[in-house]
Amino acid sequence: MKVKQIEIVPFEVEHVLSLDVREHEKPMQNEAVFKEWAKMNHDFGPSFTGLFEGQVLGCGGVRILWDGVGEAWALFSKEIIKHPKEAYYYVNRFLKRIVEDWKLHRVQAHARSDVPSAE
Repeated sequence: MKVKQIEIVPFEVEHVLSLDVREHEKPMQNEAVFKEWAKMNHDFGPSFTGLFEGQVLGCGGVRILWDGVGEAWALFSKEIIKHPKEAYYYVNRFLKRIVEDWKLHRVQAHARSDVPSAE
């Protein structure tokens, strides 16, 4: 599979604040607790940001809940639709790396049931 080069950098809270998120996520991004959610993701586990041509394409990582258990999270820009192979490749690559590095035996994630692309 040929994928475009995405620059992977350590996640910073400002990255998700600058995302041009998809329409169903805009209300969430405007809530006061959104910045707290982003800070918690930064502080409680490994996380990364993907940049394409200098723009934040997406952020994600795993919050460590307790030894061996984590909760995956991700937030993407609406431009992600133009990069499906890259999204799959980099999310898969870094999730495997996090599982190995943190010796996780369980990783869970929430998905919105009211968004067809999340099913």
